[in-house]
Amino acid sequence: MTRKLLLNCVILGLLIFKVSLTFSQPTTLSPGDIAFTGLNETSSTVNGAASNRDFSFVLLKNIKSGTIIYFTDFGWRSDSPAFQTANPCPSQVQGSGALTDGVIRWTASTDMNYGTQVLIRCQYAPTTNLGSVVGFQATYNSTLPSSTAPQYVTMSVSGESVFAYQGSLAVPTLIAALNSSTNGWASTLSNCDFNPTLSTLPSALNANNFAFSLTPAQGIQNMQFKPTVTIPATASDARAVIADKNNWNFSAATAYSLPGANPLPVRLIYLNANASENGDVLLHWKVTEAVNFSGFQIEKSLDAKTFTLLAEISYKDGQENYSYTDNLKVNHKGPLYYRLKLKDQDESFAFSQILSVETKGNDPLYFAYPNPFSQQIEVVSEDNENTFVSVRLINSKGVSIITRDLMVKNRKINLHITENIPAGIYILAVDTKMGLQRIKMVKSI
Repeated sequence: MTRKLLLNCVILGLLIFKVSLTFSQPTTLSPGDIAFTGLNETSSTVNGAASNRDFSFVLLKNIKSGTIIYFTDFGWRSDSPAFQTANPCPSQVQGSGALTDGVIRWTASTDMNYGTQVLIRCQYAPTTNLGSVVGFQATYNSTLPSSTAPQYVTMSVSGESVFAYQGSLAVPTLIAALNSSTNGWASTLSNCDFNPTLSTLPSALNANNFAFSLTPAQGIQNMQFKPTVTIPATASDARAVIADKNNWNFSAATAYSLPGANPLPVRLIYLNANASENGDVLLHWKVTEAVNFSGFQIEKSLDAKTFTLLAEISYKDGQENYSYTDNLKVNHKGPLYYRLKLKDQDESFAFSQILSVETKGNDPLYFAYPNPFSQQIEVVSEDNENTFVSVRLINSKGVSIITRDLMVKNRKINLHITENIPAGIYILAVDTKMGLQRIKMVKSI
């Protein structure tokens, strides 16, 4: 083998290795990328054949296969930025420290989308409805000779705090937490305090509803995010809705079915959106478990806040895979945002996650010509035909000197200028359902 051929083989091998790493990397999560949606402190067989305790969570970010999340009911200390430990404290034989807290490890076995809810049965022999789960660190009291079976996340019936994290128990990256104590988060907690329920609120989760407390009434042991409440399509909105106590069901003794059933009888397996070489955007998605399902609305936005309808596609019985091409009439450069509205036959609906696509064009979504202009400006638009669009011409002082509501015809908006305006630099503000775009214009002499 020649030296050149050998070198090429080495380079090819490195490229293959690099590509394999690129496609197999699990997802690193940040605070707020999941949220808890259910907690059964009562041991029951509602969610499985064997009596167990359970909790559920929802993904607020798409994750890759192999992503690992740890869950624990160890309390977060006030005297140190750390969890309590299971090691016996000096005065402890059966009396102080985190005797009844443990850790389980959940792993995604496939790529999973925003909005997916996962059930974990957590006290004994952990199981899950999606992915895989194992007991990672048994509770201290279940390792004693008198114990009959290992326990992990035991969920005290007098209230609990459950945390999700990545990394290690000693040096965790905290992701989410739920507190079900009647008194909410504790103000103090040291390593040797014996209390299976107390936890302080970590500073890393003390914002944006990354962690929340439901503060249920005395005696409440089970709680479920209401199945009739739709989880919004953006993580920040979803966390606010989930953290609202009014959106939860509570029970003193009866455990809930977790996760709460999706009110929309369809399951979105995945949704992808990519820009093609010619600048169009291709959307692909897959659904399953559809019952009495109507179909899809594809929506689009410039700012991920205000969406406009692109198209409607009816559900075909038994068909799982769907696609749509957004043929951009304008050579757009910059992010575009897409989502699906999933509609039931009774007109109830839910939204998918929002996908961002970076298009490859050179121009804004709206562009105007001629520039410089004299008495007329034409704006090429992506808006639907016969839709009214608000157009303003703003001078250098920020004053709107011309305001028109104009109709889109043949993908164009025509602004006829009858006013006598001086030469200079202006901003043309185009305000549509897709959002607001500003275009710099020059008025000729």
